[in-house]
Amino acid sequence: MSAELLAEGFVTGEPLDMVVTCDMWLDIQWKQDTDNEKLYYGLEGTYKRRPFDQPRYEQSLNDLAERYAVTTPADEGKVLSMGDVCVINMDNHMAVEDGVSKGEPLPNAASGDSVEVVLGPGRYIEGLVE
Repeated sequence: MSAELLAEGFVTGEPLDMVVTCDMWLDIQWKQDTDNEKLYYGLEGTYKRRPFDQPRYEQSLNDLAERYAVTTPADEGKVLSMGDVCVINMDNHMAVEDGVSKGEPLPNAASGDSVEVVLGPGRYIEGLVE
């Protein structure tokens, strides 16, 4: 619900239902009363919180670390390992039953120059990383 719709339905002294969805729980600091003015009066609230999911939390941290990682060129001749990033030029084609010849070219979304691939199982086209 937008703030405007929420404000339209607000009546002083009556309960207000407001749904807030957040990814992280923050400590909220209410503005302090000044000059004996009551800024917040009669506020009550309840909330429901899903149980903490450690694997999901760790996956989110890994995703953020990957998204904002800074890559640096490796030394010449370095053998890549899982977790490394490589930059490849891809020209993909449909598979052909004989497993040797090329089929029809795939759309540009599945091909391209300077494509960054993070090496990890199940991270990209099946078999490419391995």
